[in-house]
Amino acid sequence: MLPFTGLWFANGDDEARFGEAYTAGVLNCPDRFLRRLRLVALPLYSLALLVAGEGIWNGLLAALLSGLVIFIDACWQEWGVESTSVMRTELTVMKRAILGPIATILLRPAWGAGEAATRWWAWRWLGVGTGALAVAAGSLAMPLLAKHELPMQFLLVAGLASCVPSHACQAASQSGRTSQYIMATWRAVDDAVRVGSGASQPTPPVRACCCHLIAMIYAVVGFYIPTYLLWLLEYSFRFEFRKASVDTGGSHGREWPKLKWRIVGGHALE
Repeated sequence: MLPFTGLWFANGDDEARFGEAYTAGVLNCPDRFLRRLRLVALPLYSLALLVAGEGIWNGLLAALLSGLVIFIDACWQEWGVESTSVMRTELTVMKRAILGPIATILLRPAWGAGEAATRWWAWRWLGVGTGALAVAAGSLAMPLLAKHELPMQFLLVAGLASCVPSHACQAASQSGRTSQYIMATWRAVDDAVRVGSGASQPTPPVRACCCHLIAMIYAVVGFYIPTYLLWLLEYSFRFEFRKASVDTGGSHGREWPKLKWRIVGGHALE
């Protein structure tokens, strides 16, 4: 069984009923808390950028985008978005499309994070400083149905991965010690990928190593892990929903395989 299968039911009525039930029972859960959190956190972050002197345009742009997100949240509450899966999907896509650039703006100061102190610095910088963990957190905190989540997260990650590496790596490669850690991390990843093949590849320049690592982190941490976890949860609900529908005389269609731990383990090793 391949990952990301069973993204929808063939029967349109079943798909509509599942969408409403899954949105009400699962997807709406984090929304209430996070709306209140964003109301406080986003203005504070924008103000911090202005006070820290990271550039007035960066601060003003972050403030403008934060205001748009808060406005969407206000509309969310006023329109009762939680009662319909279609409207929730549309507004969630809008919020995530806005919060992605906000995360990039806020993380710009971390790109030139200074001299590396330990061998684990590169991993922390790759995960936190480049925004990969923030992108993954946004996916898990504002989830969509998998059929919408996959294209949404792919476009967001592809957009950030096309602009972040060149700027972030230019700042990080200025220090000799930092460059050494980045190149050592690239070699460790390359050795792990090529284990058992007996092949080795010359280490490219430090900036290329850095760009490769950021692209990998975005692909794995920013895209694959969060989308896979959301698909895993949704598929288990779809399996039970279809089983209940068949048991009560609803639509049949092809049989869906039960998702077992050995299948999940196989996905992790692919």
